[in-house]
Amino acid sequence: MCVATEDVIRGLDISLDTVVIVGKAAGPDNYVHIAGRCGRAGRRGSCVSVVGYEDSGRINGWSSMLGVEFEPVEAEDVAGSGI
Repeated sequence: MCVATEDVIRGLDISLDTVVIVGKAAGPDNYVHIAGRCGRAGRRGSCVSVVGYEDSGRINGWSSMLGVEFEPVEAEDVAGSGI
């Protein structure tokens, strides 16, 4: 596990199975860079972004630009799921 701020992750070259981004990235380029810590060297990986409702619209707007699909999940759905 690696815990780092957006500023610090820029200099790291590591491979992780899962990246969790808490709060919105500064922009789509930063999101791609942070999410790129997972699935490196042809491996598959997952990226989970934890943001408030007020930031979800902006992040969903990045979907077509980045070629990724974001799947919103309500807090109530996660609370009882064991995640």
